[in-house]
Amino acid sequence: MLGVLHNMYFVVDEWGNFRYMEPSFEKHTGFSIDDLDGSPVFDFLNPSDAKILKEFLNKSKVISISPFYLDIKLRCKDGHYETFESEWHNYLNKPSINGFAVYLRNISRYNTFIGINSSVKIDPCERLKNVPVMIFITDVSGTLINVSNYLLETFGYSRDEILGLSVLDFITDEFRPYVEQVTEEELKVFGFYKDVPCKCLKRNGDVLDVLLSSVSIKDDNNQIIGYQGSVSNVTDLRQIESQLRDNKELYKKILYTIPDVFIQCDIAGTITYVNEKGLQILQEHSMGNVLGANVFSLIAPEDRSLAEHNFRLMQDKQIGNVEYKLNLGTNYDVFCEVNGDVLRDSSNIPYGLIFIIRDITQRKNYEKKLLASEEKYRSLVETSPNMTWEIRPDGSIMYVSPQSYNILGLTPKEMCEKLIYD
Repeated sequence: MLGVLHNMYFVVDEWGNFRYMEPSFEKHTGFSIDDLDGSPVFDFLNPSDAKILKEFLNKSKVISISPFYLDIKLRCKDGHYETFESEWHNYLNKPSINGFAVYLRNISRYNTFIGINSSVKIDPCERLKNVPVMIFITDVSGTLINVSNYLLETFGYSRDEILGLSVLDFITDEFRPYVEQVTEEELKVFGFYKDVPCKCLKRNGDVLDVLLSSVSIKDDNNQIIGYQGSVSNVTDLRQIESQLRDNKELYKKILYTIPDVFIQCDIAGTITYVNEKGLQILQEHSMGNVLGANVFSLIAPEDRSLAEHNFRLMQDKQIGNVEYKLNLGTNYDVFCEVNGDVLRDSSNIPYGLIFIIRDITQRKNYEKKLLASEEKYRSLVETSPNMTWEIRPDGSIMYVSPQSYNILGLTPKEMCEKLIYD
């Protein structure tokens, strides 16, 4: 939201030195780019805010935290301080910036308007109640003092029932210690916490998967007097993720147990996955030996042009099973039957290929032996001095040896398809 509602924008390098600021910066602070260029941003912050920000920047060099949020008091040119919400985006090691892009929103007048100070109870404007987001405000102890209507509707409470309860009262027992520890630590170090995952209970006992976020509210003396936060309901998302995990597990089991080879490739034909059966047939001992190879390199040279042609046809239609000879470097021929399809994204743009491959080498060998046996049998029949018949169950002649002419005076062609009774 700050990226949309920001009042000004500036850039600092990895050490926190000013490198750019938009013109509105001078309007809010009185400083021009010439005044600040190359100066550390910490010199213009409230000392406690400067200390926290230094910890942020140092931590960001080790662990990418982006964006992170911080309420800061910024010294203006005339010496007074203005309070800003800041949103810091990490662009370390990016050639264009190699630093941090910062959005600011001046909330000094907002803090004055809602009456936030150390002696007055926090009383946010009524508009907070009607926003279509689950928002809450607590005092320093975590006791709820205001919530949005949307939060009430989601959790099933009335306003009188919920105000005065602690945020932790809604966390399930299994998550409460974790949430209490994480939020306390992050509020102490950073002044906010963001997207802490946990489970919350509704009034009717239903459980919601949520993400909790909160930021500290400070008075004019930079003392924390409360917290403002939000609850994101991710229950549906978690259910979908769970279903996807279950489907993925089932998918893996199917691929592991099927007797056929399953290969997945990117759109260029580079292999990205092979199941266990595929590893056996491809005679590889680990996935690493297969991944990254081109699927067409597995096809014997004499069949490769046919495979590439069929790949182009697959872009428009399914082509069914096709037989290919494989190129596996063995001392015997390996034949397979392949059926494939194109993977497409939600925009119907192809992004990959899948192939189901069945090893038919044994079948081809049997067919070859059967053909040789048939040829041998036919040669024996045709050289025999006796006449040989092959008759269907209905009595029609399917085959008769050439000796039929010598014995009956009829050629095999004249006798075939006639009934033996004739």
